[in-house]
Amino acid sequence: MEGENKKILIVEDDADFVKVLKDGLAQHGFSHVTSASDGEAGLQKAIEEKPDLILLDLILPKMRGEEFLKKLRGHEETHAVAVLIVSQLSDYEKISETMALGIKGYLVKSDFSLDSMIGQIQTILSEERKKE
Repeated sequence: MEGENKKILIVEDDADFVKVLKDGLAQHGFSHVTSASDGEAGLQKAIEEKPDLILLDLILPKMRGEEFLKKLRGHEETHAVAVLIVSQLSDYEKISETMALGIKGYLVKSDFSLDSMIGQIQTILSEERKKE
């Protein structure tokens, strides 16, 4: 399947939501999915694992998503990793600020649809593959 060789890191503190994401990704052939429940652990995993895509919440313990993104972009080995925001924050200004940090997309949890997220993930990974 398309996702089997791609590494995805989920940085999210809601364990139930992480399980939904992991199960959905597994059903679509994504077998290399890891997670971290706070920003600091997520950044460490991103540096160590060099994922193809990070699904990032903005409201996290230990390090908020915006700080995570700035540090991710500032690190030589992770500056170009694709990031898809999945957050409760639906404020237009917050979305605009985050888009300026070089993310690939922004999904609001209250509008969440697993199928639309999988479609967006596949699109992002396809675009990233073209750059290689």
